[in-house]
Amino acid sequence: MASIIGWISLGMGFALTLATLRSAALLGWGTRGRLARAIGASDLIVGLGLLLDRRRSRWMVARAVLNAVLAASYARVLAVETPRQTRARRSRLHDRPDHLVAASSEGRDLVVR
Repeated sequence: MASIIGWISLGMGFALTLATLRSAALLGWGTRGRLARAIGASDLIVGLGLLLDRRRSRWMVARAVLNAVLAASYARVLAVETPRQTRARRSRLHDRPDHLVAASSEGRDLVVR
């Protein structure tokens, strides 16, 4: 099991460090290249540790810590960017010639004819 996780970590690490912006966009991080590169480098280190070290338990703990960092970064991206993206999507849905869409002070869209 640790070998499989090691190979997956290496694959993600290479993707995040070699194609940083593209990988970040695919993961929903937008243009956060520094975050993607840092997590990619960590993935490379953890992946190599899982594949080369005989005592894999400490590398599995490191993988768990990295997963917690990933979860926190996803939570932050969702908390910060979702309202803006949702408003933009709603505006596009209601953007027809006979409608005018305006954002209210509460962040909800109002359709005015």
